[in-house]
Amino acid sequence: NEMESILQSIGIVSPVTKFSAGRLYHQQLARQMADLLLSKGRLSRLGGMITLADLYCLFNRARGTELVSPEDLVKAAELAGTLHLGVSLKVFPSSGVKVLQLDAFNDDTIVSQRIVDMFHRSTSNHHSSYS
Repeated sequence: NEMESILQSIGIVSPVTKFSAGRLYHQQLARQMADLLLSKGRLSRLGGMITLADLYCLFNRARGTELVSPEDLVKAAELAGTLHLGVSLKVFPSSGVKVLQLDAFNDDTIVSQRIVDMFHRSTSNHHSSYS
């Protein structure tokens, strides 16, 4: 299981705290969250996105005793996109589920890739029927 593998290999040496970061706490938290997810291709290994509930568990496990509240995690996730960290918050309208996803996995990119994949499958099936 990819999540178990990631959980075993994480650890943040000096977690950002409200005391150490002051007014920049949520920005620094967002940066640390993005670093954790992008390091070693972790978020890619999880399919390019992670729910905030799973991220909450993963991030707090990596932080050891310096736990982050759900509210602070959401604020940091909301900032991630505006800070251009390579990940952004996405809310699925029908369910309200919130995920942090790779910017490369935005809806336009996914739809474009699926169209290309369908085209390649249809042309390879078309060519193989004439062989």
